[in-house]
Amino acid sequence: MMRAWLSTPLPGRTPAGLPAGAPIASIAAAVLVGAAIASRSPPLIGLALVPFGLVALARPDGAIVAFATAFYLNLPVLAARDFHLSPALSSSVALLLLVPALTEIALRRRRLVVTPALALMVGYLVLLVMSATLSAGGRPATVGPILTFLTEGLLLYLLITNVVRTPRRLRAVVWSVVLAGAFMGMVSIWQEATHAYHATLGGLAQVDATGFNVGSGATGKDLRPRLAGPIGEKNRYAQVLVVLLPLAISRASAERRRCLRLLGAACAGLIVCGVALTFSRGAAIAMAVLLIAMTVLKMISVRRLVALVLALVVLVAIVAPDYAARLQTLGAADSALSQSSTADAAIQGRATESMAAFNVFRDHFVLGVGPGQFFSRYSAQYGNALDLRFLDQNRRAHNLYLEIAADTGALGLASFLAIVGVTMAQLRRVSVLLR
Repeated sequence: MMRAWLSTPLPGRTPAGLPAGAPIASIAAAVLVGAAIASRSPPLIGLALVPFGLVALARPDGAIVAFATAFYLNLPVLAARDFHLSPALSSSVALLLLVPALTEIALRRRRLVVTPALALMVGYLVLLVMSATLSAGGRPATVGPILTFLTEGLLLYLLITNVVRTPRRLRAVVWSVVLAGAFMGMVSIWQEATHAYHATLGGLAQVDATGFNVGSGATGKDLRPRLAGPIGEKNRYAQVLVVLLPLAISRASAERRRCLRLLGAACAGLIVCGVALTFSRGAAIAMAVLLIAMTVLKMISVRRLVALVLALVVLVAIVAPDYAARLQTLGAADSALSQSSTADAAIQGRATESMAAFNVFRDHFVLGVGPGQFFSRYSAQYGNALDLRFLDQNRRAHNLYLEIAADTGALGLASFLAIVGVTMAQLRRVSVLLR
């Protein structure tokens, strides 16, 4: 659906005469802030913010790229955590988008972009409030998820759609997040190569020290650490990286300049390495589905698909050879809902949590149990009733759609899927027009 703009080369210049090097300068400024945060030195962070702010204010496009890079590297959250700031302050980085937004609307007198998806998002917000009021009885715990959707969902979507108005800006943002993903992958490779699992670099290189068992020795189990990058949770980190893979591949195949094609390919390789070092099985399945989908949409040829798969296998064998053993455990996933299952505890836990969410949805079909209530109140209760794996605390459903269904019922799930469906339909229209 996005084939048209994904397969279009990145122009040498961005809008309003912004030099081609400006996105790189914005990305470098964001990375400099990340390095300063890793040092945990307030004076260095203050100095690093100077070029970051200058890039953001010098050109509206610079503000967009700076925001995209900082946001994807999770820098605002890391800064708020390390310096004990309010989480609300970490969201203030979105104010960078106010400069280009006001430029577009107030100075250039362009209309406010209101998409059909935005209207549906407002409807989804109304359903969240209804679910919190009618199903959860207005519990205070439902306020947090609603505010999160309002600020990090609805308002952020409104800002982004009003500043990223042209294909050139869109490609600049794509390059920004792809390079941010490559940077994260590079940090993970360094961490793995040096075994510097204790060096978290101020949160940019976090580690799940519990890992997973790759064998037994004289001292007991041999646990393999799983890298979690700036996100702090290995599976989330893998998800953040996986979605960048088709964007990096598109740049590697569509750019006119050979150096940019090579850069796209290098970014794709670094992203895959980052994913592999999380040892996330779900991410491996997602990568396989993505590559198949890209082939069906003719974004890549079958011959290139084979080459990509071979390259992935070689990369994983070099960087994370234990990943193959980890993926072999998926063979027992089909028996995860059986009490005599041979699946490991993690797979049984995922199955338990997903089934618990489904059962909550079945029992509260229309409006669910209220935003965030499945996780905070019901998951352990319903999960332990299945008698598959004991949950000593409430857990996420580990399935976006089932958790939305449990929290907001059939009406909330239908509303959320409508947002996705309308967005995909619009992308399809744009794809046809551009072709």
